[in-house]
Parts: sequence; C-alpha cells; structure tokens
Amino acid sequence: RILAIEEEMGMGGAAYSIRNIQSSKKITVAATGKDPGTGKMKTEEYTVNGPVAVMITTTAAELE
Repeated sequence: RILAIEEEMGMGGAAYSIRNIQSSKKITVAATGKDPGTGKMKTEEYTVNGPVAVMITTTAAELE
C-alpha cells in the first residue's frame, strides 16, 4: 500500500496517525454515526493494517 500526499501542508492533523501506522503497522480509529436501524448515535471502530509506504511532496524551501 502506498499513501501519497501531494502537499505537506495538506497533511494537517493526520501526521500523528501516519507516524503511528508506520511504527505500529496498524491504526484503529473510532467514528460516531447514526445507526440506521435505531436512529441513535453509535460509535464504530475501524482498523487499517499496514505496512504502508508514504510519499509526501512539498514546495517549502526548508523542512523541519
């Protein structure tokens, strides 16, 4: 799997998650949505397994 991010500035708050999947080989996130059967809010967990290769481009003159 390859994750390509066209501009480093567009990565925003995803940087932590990207580092996490690279080191832990998986990432699990929780998302809340409405259950179509009951109409009540429900939290579901989603897991994405790695490993993953990451390519990031930037037009910045300097990198941190």
